[in-house]
Amino acid sequence: LAVAEAAQILETPQGSADIACLFHRAQARLTQSADAWEEAHPEETLNRRQAFGTTLLTAIETRESLLVAYVGNGGIFHIRGNFTEFGAERALPWSFVSYLNPHSVSEDGREALYRYLSASGDREQAEPTVLLIRKDRRFGDILVLCTDGVFSQDQVRYGNPGDGSVWGEVSEPLIAVHRALRAGFAREDALTQARLQQAMEVCLTGLRDRRALDDDATLGVLVTAQALAFREERQQKPGKQQERPHGDAR
Repeated sequence: LAVAEAAQILETPQGSADIACLFHRAQARLTQSADAWEEAHPEETLNRRQAFGTTLLTAIETRESLLVAYVGNGGIFHIRGNFTEFGAERALPWSFVSYLNPHSVSEDGREALYRYLSASGDREQAEPTVLLIRKDRRFGDILVLCTDGVFSQDQVRYGNPGDGSVWGEVSEPLIAVHRALRAGFAREDALTQARLQQAMEVCLTGLRDRRALDDDATLGVLVTAQALAFREERQQKPGKQQERPHGDAR
């Protein structure tokens, strides 16, 4: 319901003019649904802060920038269009970065959300974090949005082996998504929306079959025209070494 309402708003000419309004209207849609449910079930009362509770992640592309907004947890990964040039020995390239700082606190040893959409009607609870990202004119940009079934920073496990170092776990679903995206960009034919969607669906199906997902998993991918142009340029020049940008540390 929340996604349907957000999508409907974004399809209008002024849909991204007030991103906070989008989240508030999505929450209002959930409140209306809860009202209808209680009317149909007068003998029961919903817990409005839990009923229809959900996270919501959005990404909007404009001519010069990418606008992302969210409530709750999950991941919003910003990836440079040259991510396939990193060696396969790296589980994830350093250009594979999550910008989502979860709206959660530690409660009884688990993460508990304090911002999310629900049927409560609480506008502050639905207030999104909004980030503006200037597009990369050299390599292009890719955004991968995912629910916490794939990744969320508040669910990453860290360890201290006692030698002064600290390790952080990289989840299997996140690695699988990176590999599927990398394979899609490595194809010799055109990378279409349909082919990319099929690759992501196959990836999630494989993770479900292996029971590697702890929760419901949803993915969204946005690829800019410059990222596609850079991909095509590199395919036309196989074996060419990546040029070193000006100001690069040597």
